[in-house]
This record gives sequence, C-alpha cells and structure tokens, in this order.
Amino acid sequence: MPALHPDCLAYLEDLRELSMPAATPEQVRARYRFLCRRYAGPPIGVRVEDAGGKAPMRLYGEGERLLVWFHGGRMVSGDLETHDWLCRALARESGGRVLAVDYRLAPEHRFPAALEDASAALRFARTLSGKVAAGGDSAGAALALAAALDEPNPLAGLVLIYPMIDATCSLPSHREFENGPGTSGRDIALGYDWWLPTDADRRDARMSPLHAAGFEKLPRTLVVTCGVDPLRDEGLALVERLSAARLEVEHVHYATLLHGFLTYPARFAAAHDAGAEIAAFVRG
Repeated sequence: MPALHPDCLAYLEDLRELSMPAATPEQVRARYRFLCRRYAGPPIGVRVEDAGGKAPMRLYGEGERLLVWFHGGRMVSGDLETHDWLCRALARESGGRVLAVDYRLAPEHRFPAALEDASAALRFARTLSGKVAAGGDSAGAALALAAALDEPNPLAGLVLIYPMIDATCSLPSHREFENGPGTSGRDIALGYDWWLPTDADRRDARMSPLHAAGFEKLPRTLVVTCGVDPLRDEGLALVERLSAARLEVEHVHYATLLHGFLTYPARFAAAHDAGAEIAAFVRG
C-alpha cells in the first residue's frame, strides 16, 4: 500500500473515534453531511442564489464563466449543503460562477434519473452563459463526463476529481483497496448496487463512461487522482484515453491521499491546493 499522508492518518483516527454506521443509504447520507460540516473550511462570502429547476440548483458568484458542479457521494449521498463550501471557494477563486446541482439520489431514484438531471442542468446552464464548463467529484465526475459525451454543443472544459466511471469495478485498485483505508472498494460497489438495476449492463457508457466512445469531442480536461483510492486506476485509465484522443489533458495525482479529501478542507491541507488547481484550470 502507498504511504499515507499525515492528514489521512489523523482523519482515519477521527473516523475510528466517531464510529458512525454507514450500512444503509440514510446512514451514509447522515455520515457524509456530518463529516462535511465537521471539516468545512472558513466562511466564504460570495453571492448565492436559488436557481430553481426540477433538480434544485444553487448559483454561486458572479461573472461570465460558469462551472456546473455535480457533487460526489456514490450516487447515494451528497447534496447542496455538503458541497457548499467547495462551490463558494471555486466561485471566489475562479472569478466566475458555479452552478451546483442537487440531482436525484439512489436507491429512491435509480439510473438514469441522476444522468437525466445532469443533462438538464447543462441545458439550463447554456441559458446563463456562453462559457460553460462541467465538473464533479467521484460520482459527480461520472455525471459530468457522461453528460459531456451526450452534449451536442462543446463545453469550455471538464473537471473530473477522482472519477467513479467504471461500474464493473474490475480494475486492480478496487481489489487493492477493497477494505479501505477510507472509502473502500466495497463502498463503491455498494453504491453501484443501490444505483443500478439488477439486470444492468455495467459496461453501458451511460453507467461507465470510461467505456464510452466519442472522447475526441470532449474539451480540455483536468483529472485529479489519489494514490490510496479504489478509483485510482480508472482515473489513470481515463487520462490515457483522453491523451490517446489527442485532447488537452491536465493530470494532478496526490499519491499519498485518500478518496474524498476535496470536501474536507479543515482536515486536508491538499483540499485547498486542489481547489486552486481547479480554479486556475477554469480561469484558463
């Protein structure tokens, strides 16, 4: 196993002391909300307004550039509140706007509900700006990528943070980190089980955009991966596919960090570094 950053060791000790259950969707959601509140960064004052929509959306900041953000949470958890600090930080640092999307969650709303909401959000974003980029973390990165592949008009950019993009869970890092530390391969597999129909073809590009065709139509892309993460290898495979399609790709790898660090800025100093990377990419 790769070495763990001291911030990861402290986080894992916190989790042991908290001992919060995460066996049901409700428990997973409660745990994630608690951790995002516990490890939120300092207050950030930016303009915030309700953007409405069938899937609730929240608009942060001001300016012409617009980044549509799909939150992580294995398609089961996460919401506008868990990612509020991140969206505020990205709006402030990028000098543009961020549109956060509260897409429908499984298991109450299985595939393709979340993807339908993501595509609808991109269409709505086009009414707000002529410079629309899309991004997300983990499951949100999968929605951003799948929606971008289905989008008839080119985006200004893609931001994919430790993307959850292969529902087969067959790459070696899923086995390497089957039991963790932190988010485990079993956690990811359970998220897919809650999200996908039992008879789903898990290589379907809408469920597993790593296996999609049409990468050559994608815009410039930033991919962030972690070394201690069951999703590590699909992120690395994505970078290879994007490069093979001769796209402009920026890849940042945090070798000693765990999956999910971006939404815990008070625990992981690297969350601020990654946020700055994302903002600089969006500005560019």
